[in-house]
Amino acid sequence: NMAIDNEKNIEELKYELEVQPEEDDLIMAEDESTLEEQVDNLNLYLRFNASLSPTIAVQSAAGTGASATISGNDTKGTITLTTGSGVWSTGAQAIVTFVRNYQTAPVVVLTAADADAAAAVRVHDVYVTSTTTTFSLNFGVVEAAGVEMLFNFHNLE
Repeated sequence: NMAIDNEKNIEELKYELEVQPEEDDLIMAEDESTLEEQVDNLNLYLRFNASLSPTIAVQSAAGTGASATISGNDTKGTITLTTGSGVWSTGAQAIVTFVRNYQTAPVVVLTAADADAAAAVRVHDVYVTSTTTTFSLNFGVVEAAGVEMLFNFHNLE
């Protein structure tokens, strides 16, 4: 009898802890099939997006012999940018291409993941721009030495 009471209490606690959405938070659809399609598309996007890694292309502005790698997925990950030597310029240092296009350009939250990236943010005016298919890691001030930097990113649509 005590086991039944504990199960009931657990179920009551689960219910109390669940977030009950307000009417404004619900996905509104003209009919049930449209709503199901929206949920299926969202689930597909989340599963697809989580299993494949975007690509990254280092740009000539990063200098001769520069390189860039990426780990993660379209939503979040880490970029390693190693600037090259000489002939640096401002603008795009690396461009990330998403596996799956966003419907609108995402807001890209970029954070320094090591001291060299933190210095670059401060000294080189690091900023990002995004489209529905890519985002660019940009420098507003020219680099002057070959440095390896780690950046974390999170994209929000």
